[in-house]
Amino acid sequence: MKNNVFKSGFISILFVIILIIFLIMGKIEFALITIVLLIICLLIFFMSVRTINKPNGYFYDYIHNILEQNENILVEIDKFPSFTNKKIYRTTTIEDLFNLEKTVKKPIYYTYNNDSYDFILIDNKKIYVNTIKKDEKIISCLDLYLKELNDKKNAYNLIEDLDKTTIIKVDKDKEFIVYPLNK
Repeated sequence: MKNNVFKSGFISILFVIILIIFLIMGKIEFALITIVLLIICLLIFFMSVRTINKPNGYFYDYIHNILEQNENILVEIDKFPSFTNKKIYRTTTIEDLFNLEKTVKKPIYYTYNNDSYDFILIDNKKIYVNTIKKDEKIISCLDLYLKELNDKKNAYNLIEDLDKTTIIKVDKDKEFIVYPLNK
């Protein structure tokens, strides 16, 4: 952002110098074109300065635009729906998620916390998610939820796995093979 302010300010100064040169030379047509370009450049400059002066800058403007433009398909939620027995896909952009919504015709759920917004689209056995973060170092609620689900999934539960043939090692030399019961 600061780079944009510097560039637009520098270009504005150049346009002022060029405008003065055209006025001295008597080239009114070129001076009028330069004035139009100068006004455009000054607008960009002041918009960039205004964005920098906001405490949270571009992130919240971007989120506000997304929420405002898509309010008819977005639903705010307090807690995540059940993700069990569903395949989870992470979209690369929020626009991809909105494109999927057009084909699936289901609402997109969202929640926010810790300067991040999580968007979720549920379609039968598939869940599409996207997270917009203020900073890449931020861990969103969805990231924590998915990590928790993954940890539960990877945890070995002996009782639940008894429907399969299981080998239980007691120590280096002793092991038991448990076969499932046939009903």
